[in-house]
Amino acid sequence: LYISQRYLSEVFPEKKAFRFRDFDSYVKVQHELEAADLVFLMPHQLNLLPKKMFDLFIAINCLNEMTAALREYYFQGAHRLAKHIYFKCHKVAETPYEGPVLEGKDYPVASTWKQIYWRDCKVQDQFFETLYAI
Repeated sequence: LYISQRYLSEVFPEKKAFRFRDFDSYVKVQHELEAADLVFLMPHQLNLLPKKMFDLFIAINCLNEMTAALREYYFQGAHRLAKHIYFKCHKVAETPYEGPVLEGKDYPVASTWKQIYWRDCKVQDQFFETLYAI
């Protein structure tokens, strides 16, 4: 989280960032969070936010490292909080928690989501990237 926060804040210095902090109520951070262009949160904080708060939920090369239950948690969070989801993952990944292979079809995409694209990455050919409207 720290690395992502630092990197994206440096790449987009003109964007307002809501940097990670501990909070237990949305009301306490509402004005600052709603004014931010970039938001950095811990997983448990997703449950404190109102529905459809974000335009885009992004997950890059991290979903394959999660258990199926944790992936489901993030996809449900994206469904509740965002209008779109973009994720980039290995086409085939060995996962330490789930067994030997995880493929693109194994991600818990809701049947109601509209796929905007699913394509091979141009630079990293062992990855796919996809974007859905939620």
